[in-house]
Amino acid sequence: MTSRLARTLRSLPLLALCLRPAAAPAQTAPAPARTKARPEAPKVFCEPSRAVALVREQLSEAKALGDPTGRIGVMTRAADLLWRDERAEARAVFAEAFELASRHYRERGDEMRREPGRADSRVPGLGVQLPDQRFVVLRAVARRDAAWARELAARAAEETREEAKKNAEAAGKRNRPAGEKLLSFAESLLESDAPTALAVARQTFAEPATMYLPRFLYKVAESDRAAADALFKEALAAYADRDVDSLLQLSAYPFALTSTVAPVTQSASAPRPAAFAADAELQRLYVNTFLNFAGRRLAALAEQPPADTPRSGVTEPEAIYTALKVLGALYGQRRPAALERISALEGQAVTLLSPARQRSAAAYAQRDLEGRNRPRREDAFEASLEQAERAPAERRDMHLASAIMHASDGAPLEKVEATAERLQEAEVRRQVLDWVYFRRGHTAAYAGELDEARRLADRVGSLEGRALLLLNIAAEGLRRSDDRQRAEGLLTEVVAAARKAPDTVSKARALLGVARLYGSFDYLRGLAVLGEAVGAVNRLNDPDLASASFRVAVQGKNFSTFGGWPMPGLTLESSFGELGARDFEATLSAARQLGDRRLRATAVLALAAACLADAEKPEPPKRPAPARGVRKR
Repeated sequence: MTSRLARTLRSLPLLALCLRPAAAPAQTAPAPARTKARPEAPKVFCEPSRAVALVREQLSEAKALGDPTGRIGVMTRAADLLWRDERAEARAVFAEAFELASRHYRERGDEMRREPGRADSRVPGLGVQLPDQRFVVLRAVARRDAAWARELAARAAEETREEAKKNAEAAGKRNRPAGEKLLSFAESLLESDAPTALAVARQTFAEPATMYLPRFLYKVAESDRAAADALFKEALAAYADRDVDSLLQLSAYPFALTSTVAPVTQSASAPRPAAFAADAELQRLYVNTFLNFAGRRLAALAEQPPADTPRSGVTEPEAIYTALKVLGALYGQRRPAALERISALEGQAVTLLSPARQRSAAAYAQRDLEGRNRPRREDAFEASLEQAERAPAERRDMHLASAIMHASDGAPLEKVEATAERLQEAEVRRQVLDWVYFRRGHTAAYAGELDEARRLADRVGSLEGRALLLLNIAAEGLRRSDDRQRAEGLLTEVVAAARKAPDTVSKARALLGVARLYGSFDYLRGLAVLGEAVGAVNRLNDPDLASASFRVAVQGKNFSTFGGWPMPGLTLESSFGELGARDFEATLSAARQLGDRRLRATAVLALAAACLADAEKPEPPKRPAPARGVRKR
């Protein structure tokens, strides 16, 4: 009896340790206001082999998913997680996912989802371009095997060209140009694998150039001007005798412009790096190439004049004539020989234009192509309001709403609010001002003006917008001074508002965002909120919880305008990944409660990713033991 009692007493300290709950960061004393130190997160109780088993489990269950995009997403993420330890298996899954994505593209083309708009509006709701699933797979492959990604990208480009030819007349099927997709893909690779990004970009030279090309050149130049210049020269050689649009898309780069030197069928402002300067040698190459092209085309057009049918508003002779006028001003004034040649070609081109098209070309040539003489931010709002005043009465609300949403950041808030009062529809006024308070609240939060940001958040009407802003204020308070008291108050407010709200995607996103942020300093409370989020998700029908952006649509009876804001913290994957890194088993239990198979797989794979990422962290170096016989001081 005595020995048994002694054994029992000896085991009590160990038993107490086993039964003691894990210490939550919220239970520790708050750090001093000036420190940014974070409490050490609880250790992830997860074996990598367990995570791999969970990945395989999701792969098996993905076969039952009826939605091909959901199946592709699960397979791609699973293959990426398996790559380090199970290379052959991962490669096979990637290949299968790409085949499935290719089949889906051939059947559906480029897909767009139209979000519902106002029932009484004459314009449709927001159209959202859905990702090409082949490039979803390609981005994951590129992180693991660059050479294979280039091969698959070439195959995707050829497939896109074939489908575009086949479906040119097919109703209901859209095919974006292969060059657009490849350059967008290449841009996503620049930071992690520049050689592969450049190799993919070169593949687009077989396609007509698009507005993505000048953007990509400037993006490369941000980190490697020499590589960007070399790529420009390759593109110029490839397009030297192709079509006027392609040559015009290249015109911005050598002159450091933000717009092309003449109208093109597809255009967008090219975001030029701050320190980017024009290059005299590239200008010489471009101008000579364009003048050679213009001479050949004008001679051909003189023999067979085109009908005065515009290509997206501009005929080919008008585009050439406009470019010649602009190049004469930009380049010819400093090069007499070039100006003489430009003037001669202008004389040939003008004979192919009507007086109206000559005036149109002259007006374009007077635009500020460099983007350096635009109104200051504080003046842009006034300029936009003047334009609204000149608009017909039935379109004035459209111009006012656009001015408030997109040009009012530098204007006093009181003036913006007064302008909103001029909008005819109360619902439009509410939506526009919601966006103003939302944007200004984020600006204040990023500047450390947390009280002002909170004041603005109180004026945001939409649950999702207010939740996103309050979460950002809480995150900034934690980042700047480990202000947990503020964070807890804000998160409690978001949860209380969500509980009162009907079950919507906005409610689910708000709760997921709260759970994620709690995970950084009070993971036990985060797990509780995650359970509420799972319940809200399960009451929805096929919710979109993967989008990492907050979309705002302001819709009147005869117009619509849209805005967007990044919100990576309000996704299903980010929330489960954050909490899974604190308590794997409890978060896995919550993930298994998700009723939708696709969402459940997404959550479980996020957990597995957190576990495997933790396993890949290198062990901290051990301090060497002192040599024997040497006393350590």
